[in-house]
Amino acid sequence: MLQIKKLSWLPMTLTFLSLLIFSSTYALPNPAATLCASFGYTIKDGNCVFPDNSQCEQWAFWRGECGKQYHICTLSNGTIQTLEKTQTPVCVIEGKLFTWTLSNQDNADKWTVKLQPISEETSVKDASLSLTKPASA
Repeated sequence: MLQIKKLSWLPMTLTFLSLLIFSSTYALPNPAATLCASFGYTIKDGNCVFPDNSQCEQWAFWRGECGKQYHICTLSNGTIQTLEKTQTPVCVIEGKLFTWTLSNQDNADKWTVKLQPISEETSVKDASLSLTKPASA
């Protein structure tokens, strides 16, 4: 009777290749770097470099701690504030709370950052939220 050798390495290799393809296709980019790049700012040594050549560490920029005049919130006529309880930065526009998130429209390779309402009913006047005053830019 003819014996066929079992290819034990084949399933493992196919699984590895599948995971590699899947993870590279659906991997999320660095949100802080995406915020810098989506507005055309330069990234150098982990910093966003703005049109006036000032710089801000990209994660500090994401949190709205520096470079505020170039932030998506400020460019959308909002102010960056922090929720006291969770230390989450939010954007306040006309009394409504927004957060900034990654967006990948049409599953293209191009990622951007967009403002998204936290909830239709949530506003600055909501008693369950407490905002800290923003530090000066």
